[in-house]
Amino acid sequence: MNSAMNSEEFLLDRMESNGETLKEGLGQLIAFVQQLDVPNDPSSALALDGLQLSVNVGADGRLVLAAGGALTLHFRWQQGVAPKPSVAVPPAANDLKQLDALLAAGSWQAANRETWDVFCRVLGKPMRTPLLPADMAQLPCELLQQIDRLWSDRSGGKFGFRAQKQV
Repeated sequence: MNSAMNSEEFLLDRMESNGETLKEGLGQLIAFVQQLDVPNDPSSALALDGLQLSVNVGADGRLVLAAGGALTLHFRWQQGVAPKPSVAVPPAANDLKQLDALLAAGSWQAANRETWDVFCRVLGKPMRTPLLPADMAQLPCELLQQIDRLWSDRSGGKFGFRAQKQV
């Protein structure tokens, strides 16, 4: 590789030499995002507004989630769609002690997985099940507020639903 190449030229060079692999990776990412967005679902009060992620393009042209990177989904309330009533929260499902401990330790990725697990428990779904906008609309507001408060307090305001909304 020519050391005088700037990063944009290097990326273009990689895209030309590994175009099909990169195209396939982008296609898979787009298909994944489309599965999350159900725009014609009249029962869903939430719609996917966008996503934010950090990826690296490998030497072979494959897209890889950047080390320490996160996939952040941004949702918006659809106009004229009333959210479904929240599900009742069983006391055990609402236990946030493990989440609080992970956040206190600064284990952000583990806390992110625990947050997902809490959502799955509350909704009565198997752990790590992909959650659709309609699922998120069923989560009790009190639970979302508690989780937002934990994330915000433990991260000094850097993380949480309110912090994501500001971004």
